[in-house]
Amino acid sequence: DFDKFESHLLPELQDRGYDGRMQSMKKHNGRQPCGVATFWRVDKLQLVRGKNGERSFSRSMALVFQLLKNERKQPCHESTTKVCIINVHLESAQTEIGADRRARQVNSPLSWASEVAPSHPVVVCGDCNTGADAALFRVFRNCKWHGYETASVYEHPATAQTLPVCRGAFLVPNHHYVIDHIIY
Repeated sequence: DFDKFESHLLPELQDRGYDGRMQSMKKHNGRQPCGVATFWRVDKLQLVRGKNGERSFSRSMALVFQLLKNERKQPCHESTTKVCIINVHLESAQTEIGADRRARQVNSPLSWASEVAPSHPVVVCGDCNTGADAALFRVFRNCKWHGYETASVYEHPATAQTLPVCRGAFLVPNHHYVIDHIIY
């Protein structure tokens, strides 16, 4: 909730060693009172400042981080020390129009990431509002999207025995699926 982010959530998490960003307030409207928030440990990641460090989109936000190598918060200097995190809350309609909107909502931040951080890894995470059998995930599995080859953490062999969420996080009669995803 936009109203509680600054006054409640962020100060509590900052007291515990985190920082965070909320999707731009200009994306807030009466129909969508909530937005996407992303939090990170300040001793592990440092947000890249300026226009190439963060951007809000209609249903997502993208942040570029510098990895920190030690407790003194010194940046690593290797070429793969930045990562772009795209946090999403995609369209929920389970129709062809909804599927098209989800694809466009992922396309915009991936396009931005490919321009500002083309050589750095990208992680797409959040509420995708659809199961892994959807067309969106076939594209993630089988195609390059703005130059990024991706895979789902839920499909990695190591997760079969460790993540009970793989059996379903959204249950409706006769159907269950994971709607929260991490794509890397």
